[in-house]
Amino acid sequence: MKRILAVIAMTITLVSCNDEAYESDSATSGNNPSDTPGGSTEEFLTIGEQRFWIYDVQSNSQDLPDMDFMAQDSVYVASISGASFTLSANDDGIANGSMNGIITNGTLSTTATTISVEADLELPDTFSNLGLDNNLEISNMLLLDLEANNNDIMFVQEANFSENLDIEGTQIPIQVNYELTTKKVNFYDSVTLNGSEYNNVFEGILSLSLSVSGTFNLGLFTQNVAILEPQNILETNYFYAEQVGLVRAESTQGFNLSSQLTALLQLVNIPLNLPTSVTVENIEELVDYYVE
Repeated sequence: MKRILAVIAMTITLVSCNDEAYESDSATSGNNPSDTPGGSTEEFLTIGEQRFWIYDVQSNSQDLPDMDFMAQDSVYVASISGASFTLSANDDGIANGSMNGIITNGTLSTTATTISVEADLELPDTFSNLGLDNNLEISNMLLLDLEANNNDIMFVQEANFSENLDIEGTQIPIQVNYELTTKKVNFYDSVTLNGSEYNNVFEGILSLSLSVSGTFNLGLFTQNVAILEPQNILETNYFYAEQVGLVRAESTQGFNLSSQLTALLQLVNIPLNLPTSVTVENIEELVDYYVE
């Protein structure tokens, strides 16, 4: 059972839910009446070899002590190729923030009106040891679309895969289904974030829904049991400001194990000594940057 929780916890860390996200500290001052700002993405994410952004990161979790910390992310442009570029964090290390963890783990591309990311999120050794070595491949996920209206879905990716999960030496076939979406929330003429006022700010939301089921051998018969009912395990509100870039991201991650699974474990007398639910909250605040 501990290994099941490890798999789920690492999943939400990487593609790092309660249905309730952080309440932003934003105070809007006049939304753009047309919902669409016009202009080009060059104004929202200026790219050059000397560009960098520094974020304070606060992660809170009462369920996972390793995810309860304060840190800082230094994000910078690592390479540029035409309209595509890559970002790195912390001297080619791993970003502490959920949103920066995604955008520093792939290639970003721009058009006149969009910013997208294509990433191959490699799962850690924990997954390989369990036989769960699939990567979550994100294909051209739109992060920003200047032609989208408020509440427009900008991107949808659905996929499923099968694996074997090793539980106490027994191979349990599992089926994983997920849906990844991004949506435009709003565009602000001005907004206060992190205690500073920014002009022309695009707000989006990224959501990852996941379900996991397993086939358990119960002696003379087998039973398909939900490990995770369909649920959002990640929800991130993010803000891109003109002439700055990503200025803030507010993420809520987590899971709830199914009552069907806990009932089965009780039936076969396997103790559940770990929480049936986990919540991790993560805030990334821009504190310094150079984009001149």
